[in-house]
Amino acid sequence: MPTAEAQTFWTALRDRRHALWQFAAQGLPAGQRLWRLAVAPHAPTLKLRGSGLIEWHGGQRWWLSDEPAEAVHAAAREAGGHAELQAGGAPGQTRAAPLPAVQAQIERRLRQTFDPHGLFTRD
Repeated sequence: MPTAEAQTFWTALRDRRHALWQFAAQGLPAGQRLWRLAVAPHAPTLKLRGSGLIEWHGGQRWWLSDEPAEAVHAAAREAGGHAELQAGGAPGQTRAAPLPAVQAQIERRLRQTFDPHGLFTRD
């Protein structure tokens, strides 16, 4: 890829102006959801239906799929990471998978310590 073309591509990707986000902003086809998967860079190809874009040397994967949320979260966990819903899905649908019990407890304690009034809590 020529340098100018590569720069344009990576800038659009970084700034979420890539066609993937434009497509998502226009409304995804029924049942389709856009996921951001953060996985180990050396993780093999994920066994998910749909199509995707891989960046960060394989550590971040954007995936457009009609797979159920549980399947996407499971595939991300198996690849050493997690998935977060970026677009699509039902209103009020949880964007990220629940944390394992130990991690959830650590997160609650950290939030209570550093944000006792809940000023920065998204949920």
